[in-house]
Amino acid sequence: MKLYIYGIVLLFSLQGITQNLINDPSFEDNCNCNHSLGGLKYYSNQWKSASGASPDIFNKATKEKNKDAGTPYNIMGWQRAKTGTSYIGIYTYLYGGYREYLHGSLIHPLTKGATYRLTMHISLADKSGLAIRSFGALFTDTIINASRDTKIDALCLKIHKVKHYKRYNFSNSTFYIDKENWVPLTLEFVADGTEKYITIGNFR
Repeated sequence: MKLYIYGIVLLFSLQGITQNLINDPSFEDNCNCNHSLGGLKYYSNQWKSASGASPDIFNKATKEKNKDAGTPYNIMGWQRAKTGTSYIGIYTYLYGGYREYLHGSLIHPLTKGATYRLTMHISLADKSGLAIRSFGALFTDTIINASRDTKIDALCLKIHKVKHYKRYNFSNSTFYIDKENWVPLTLEFVADGTEKYITIGNFR
């Protein structure tokens, strides 16, 4: 299934500091708007793939040269960017185990013992024939650059020598099936002070 991630990912401390700690939270910092599908690693200055798979960045300006990667219309259907002109599309699950993950750095490491709130919005692509009910975020102390295009799990992190990580899933009892609206997701957690990078996707 292809899942869109709406153009703002927010990470705030609940200790009174209002700065968003996500770099390029609206996916607008594109180094080339006339890009092709699967080109996140080439066309986004702040966001990369955490694996050998290839997430897509969709942008309104792109539709003039490549309608497949434009907004609101693109190869996966129709969805308007909730904020700005861009959003990311990732396959959270395909038969055979293929998955895509979005990976980026935080503005600065999180503070040990502080409580944070992570918020994002998702929308199921029109042409998706499957849906999931597990979606989450992985915080690590180092960059993840896995070579395979399957699930990032504890074994994968061990192989790539990621020593400190915390994984959180957004609480949801039903499948994410809304193809018309952006569905808000929120979770809160207490940091242990090792969090420098965030990876977004399906970890189950």
